[in-house]
Amino acid sequence: MSALKSATARSNGAKSYGPVTPQGKARSASNSSTHGIFKSPYTLRNENDPVFLQLEAEFNEEWDPQGPTETVLVEQMILCQWRLRRIWAAETAGIDMQMDEDAAELAEAYGEFDEACRTAAAFKHLADGSNFLNLLQRYDTSLSRQFDRALVRLRELQRDRAPEPQPLQPDTTNLQNEPKPVGREEANLQNEPKLAEAEEVKLQNEPKPAHEIRAVLPIDDARRLLAALGYNLNVES
Repeated sequence: MSALKSATARSNGAKSYGPVTPQGKARSASNSSTHGIFKSPYTLRNENDPVFLQLEAEFNEEWDPQGPTETVLVEQMILCQWRLRRIWAAETAGIDMQMDEDAAELAEAYGEFDEACRTAAAFKHLADGSNFLNLLQRYDTSLSRQFDRALVRLRELQRDRAPEPQPLQPDTTNLQNEPKPVGREEANLQNEPKLAEAEEVKLQNEPKPAHEIRAVLPIDDARRLLAALGYNLNVES
């Protein structure tokens, strides 16, 4: 940089001391919040920016937009709601201002009057003398329709959104109640009659031993008959 440019820069810098008036200092102090990263571009300088950011967060949390289209629709709903609040606040402020302007005239004309009379007179003056109320009403209707259209479209998109596939879980309810499968060999063994042991079969088929009979039989034929039948005779004389 040449000596001439350096001298010129020092001279120009010496002339600037920043804002000196209270209004200028106030504007300068608000630059960081007005143009900061947390400042919404949709709020006026006299509006509460944190309230708008809270509204924005609540809508995003409720609708959880996915993709740019849903995001734009949610943003449109937020702006419509914010502008509706602005219109409602302006209507309230306009009626309050008109009531203040009419206070002296009402006092001179009626002496004593209640708040309902003040409100009615303010509405009458605003309706007869300007298009203020009609204009606000048109804005209200238009913004409400825009909000409803965006809401309907958003619901359609989210309803048609393909559901995420869920992993299949095995149904163990019926399996717990079903009987345990039996193998072929086990089934045959369960259905077959139980085989008796060889000794048990033999003992079942053999005749029971005859009880010993003690008798006195003088008849030889009777003894031979009983002996043939398997009786062991001990004859006592």
